[in-house]
Amino acid sequence: MKVHLGCFSRPWTDYPLEVSMEGTAQAGFRNFGFMTAGDGLPLPPNASADQVSNLAGLLEKYNLKNLENYTSIPWGVEADARSALHSYVDNSHTLGATFMHNSGTNDEALYDQFLQLMEEAAEYAKNKGIVVMMKPHGGVTATARGLVALMQRISSDNLKVFYDPGNVLFYTGERPEDDFEELAPYVAGMSIKDETGGVQGSVDVIPGDGDVDFKALFTILRDHDFDGPCMIEQLGKGTIEEVHHEATRARRYLHDLLDELGADVD
Repeated sequence: MKVHLGCFSRPWTDYPLEVSMEGTAQAGFRNFGFMTAGDGLPLPPNASADQVSNLAGLLEKYNLKNLENYTSIPWGVEADARSALHSYVDNSHTLGATFMHNSGTNDEALYDQFLQLMEEAAEYAKNKGIVVMMKPHGGVTATARGLVALMQRISSDNLKVFYDPGNVLFYTGERPEDDFEELAPYVAGMSIKDETGGVQGSVDVIPGDGDVDFKALFTILRDHDFDGPCMIEQLGKGTIEEVHHEATRARRYLHDLLDELGADVD
């Protein structure tokens, strides 16, 4: 099993983007993903060349590799959604990322559009070496069981799953390990997000401190020869220094767990 550990910008969402990059590097990570930040969405749909260039400069400044990116897509207007997805592929490619994900929609009327356009984007991204992934976030992607059903409907071998165990607990209350064995062959990456309190509980939790059984999930992934990004999406709230410290602690927890499972970690 090969695990590419990194951080998204989101754990530092109360602070400017650059703080999250500083904290990621300080904690010892080398992989980074653009998500939300305190000063806005750093990689918006149809980002300009100047915006992308500025992000590339920050990655170089902190010696970080852009590995995986969140995509904000205006589902509902097909042409706009398609344009946004393709722009994320192009801009992620420019930044060096090899993975990107979207969290789907809660509007049942848009489920078919979501799947169709994600599959189109996956085929477009394939030529640029980028894997496109769907992430649990309620609605059409809520559970492992639901994601298996979606994966069985598609033909692209480049549309995969970015599993989010914290969101499965938060939105459904179901155990993230339930049906994961069946889903694991489709999983290309995982959001490292813990949770407490069940449905609509709290995700402001340092990985390992909540209710997610990461050892069980990683054991299943190991058995399926997993090789992909595992990105910390959430930590506890606090000052900049406190969140930096939490990122370091989370990295130590994950390294210890993955070492125990015999994983190759970078």
